[in-house]
Amino acid sequence: MTTHPERWQAIAVVGSSGSGKTSLARRLSSTLNLSHIELDALYHLPDWRHRTAEEFRAEIQRAVTSTENGWVMCGGYDTVAGPLRDAHADTIIWLDLPRRTVLRRIVLRTVRRGITREELWNGNRESILGLLRPDPDKNVALRAMLSFASKRARYASNIRTGVWAGKQVVILRSPSEVKRFVAGIRA
Repeated sequence: MTTHPERWQAIAVVGSSGSGKTSLARRLSSTLNLSHIELDALYHLPDWRHRTAEEFRAEIQRAVTSTENGWVMCGGYDTVAGPLRDAHADTIIWLDLPRRTVLRRIVLRTVRRGITREELWNGNRESILGLLRPDPDKNVALRAMLSFASKRARYASNIRTGVWAGKQVVILRSPSEVKRFVAGIRA
C-alpha cells in the first residue's frame, strides 16, 4: 500500500462503531500535527440531547474551515456529515474490521466506561445497562450490529461509484493492519 501522509491535510476516518476511529484519529492527529475533529463531540449536547441536522452541519463546516494546520475527522453520521466530510477530505481511511471484532470492542468499551464513569462529550456518560436495552438508540452494541452491513455497503459504494474519486483511500481490515499502518506513518 502506497501512502503519502506528508500530503494529507484533511483525513476522514470512517467505519462501524467500535472499529477504532477515534483511537486512530487521535494517533494520526498527534503524529501528523493535525487538529482532531470528533463528530460525536460536535453532535452530542448535555443530557444526551443532540444538535439538529442544520446545527450539526454548521458545526462541522466551522471545524473544517477553522483549522490552519489541517485536520483528522472521526465519526459516523454519514447522512448528515458524509457530504461535508467527502467534499473536504483529501484522504479517507476506512476501518473495515470484522463484525465480531467491533462487537467485542463495543461491549468491552461500554463496560469500561460504565465502571469508570468516564465523561464522553458535554458531561454525558455511558451506562453498562444500556447493553441490555432492546432499543438501538439506547444500546450502542445493538445499533452497531444493526448498521454494520449498511455502513459497509455505503463505503464500498462510495468507492465503486466514485464518491471518493480523487482522494487517497486506505482500507484497513484487521487490528494488525491498523498497527502496521500506524507504524509506517512518519510525520
